[in-house]
Amino acid sequence: MHISTRLFTKIFVLLCISTNLVSQTNGKAFTIGETFTIYSNALGEDRPYHVYLPDDYKVDGQPITVMYLLDGGSHFHHTSGIVSFMSKQKLIPNMMVVAIPNTSDRTRDLTPPGVKDERTQQSFPTGGKADSLLAFFERELIPHIDKTYNTSSFRLLVGHSFGGLFAIHALVNQPELFNAYIAISPSLWWDDQYLVDQTKKRFEKDKYFEGFLYMTMGNEGGSMLGGAMKLAALLEEHPAPNFKWNFQLMEEENHGTVPHRSTYDGLEFIFKEWFKTDLSALYTMSNVEEIKGHFAQMSQRLGYQLSPGEKGWNTIGQRFMQRGRLRNAKEIFEQNVKEHPQSWNVYYSLGSCYQELGLTKLAIDQYERVLSLHPGHSYAIEALGELGKKYDKEKLIVPLTQAQLEAVKGKYELSIGGQMVIELHEGKLMAFVKGGVPKQQLIPFSEKRFLLEDSNIPLTFEFVGKSVKGVSAQPEIGFFITGKRIE
Repeated sequence: MHISTRLFTKIFVLLCISTNLVSQTNGKAFTIGETFTIYSNALGEDRPYHVYLPDDYKVDGQPITVMYLLDGGSHFHHTSGIVSFMSKQKLIPNMMVVAIPNTSDRTRDLTPPGVKDERTQQSFPTGGKADSLLAFFERELIPHIDKTYNTSSFRLLVGHSFGGLFAIHALVNQPELFNAYIAISPSLWWDDQYLVDQTKKRFEKDKYFEGFLYMTMGNEGGSMLGGAMKLAALLEEHPAPNFKWNFQLMEEENHGTVPHRSTYDGLEFIFKEWFKTDLSALYTMSNVEEIKGHFAQMSQRLGYQLSPGEKGWNTIGQRFMQRGRLRNAKEIFEQNVKEHPQSWNVYYSLGSCYQELGLTKLAIDQYERVLSLHPGHSYAIEALGELGKKYDKEKLIVPLTQAQLEAVKGKYELSIGGQMVIELHEGKLMAFVKGGVPKQQLIPFSEKRFLLEDSNIPLTFEFVGKSVKGVSAQPEIGFFITGKRIE
């Protein structure tokens, strides 16, 4: 039987399509959020909303910051991606997104009442119901989210175009509802810029206005740009010490593309003083209480508990040591030990400081604490030798049974990406990270604690009963890695 080249090509293409369809049906869905519905008495209708939650959100963990996002149907996907990325990079706090899609009448919900320009009322006869949407936020959606999730007191509102107009309306008329606003190309031309006039009266009256506003405008002219520039000018004329604002003209963006960059830059602006605290400013402070007071003020303002963290305290202490301020460094390192008692690094820094101060007995005690958590720490071993204290790492190695070794063997999905594989060869555990750490021996110091020998990294395995569920490590200062066992 002869099959023509053309027919054979058609059959081949159909087979490829069929195979592709089969492979697609075997795929696994990738979910970025969930959709819920709440009935609103303020609006007289059911209102859907989308929720993005980070993977590490915990009901009993650190309270989570909430971003409320207007035009949710259009912006939920890219905005949740921005939030996920920036949270993981520690540029912003752990944050959830609550996105509110539009109804068929977007103008109705997002525009303030028209009181100045009759042409606005004639052109948009259903507009002007922004106060109803504000009531929906205040009385219904926000209380529901706070009751359902473990939320912090810090809330953001993000809106584009008419949504940006609504954000400014909320800022001026109900500033206690949100702590920060990202107003993207706000349509301040609405009602002959009456909202700008309202803003002026508000800032003339209230010198203690608090919060954050990040406003942008794309490559747009006319009354769009005019309204934003007028608002920026009056904010410049009426500064409030606790109100931080910024206006950015993004000429390379148009009205449709400006939301993505504005959201990223806006979040960076709002949380700049939080995660990008200039540690050099803290070096001039005289003691721990002064530094803690600085972070307490930031915590109160941002609604989230802040601290320099292990790495921050350690950096400050090391700088004090470099400048010869050993007493200040000692106080800093002791505070770090109090806050992070499970880290070998804090004990090593404190031991180094004690050694510099000539407090030999205290230094030895700290170095021994380092080695209780990290038996192979070469610098601590060397320091103990300098202080006349010998340390034999080999004596601490614990012989494990075949069953105990088998329990640790397997593959682990790492939180930073990639997999660590642990194999058992001739009674020795060998570990490697695909595309990363080369194969090296795991030295046991207990059933749960090992040393990744060549890399000098301590590993601790998490047991549930007799089964290992995960592993954690501290490969560098202040940076913990966890791994979940997958087979």
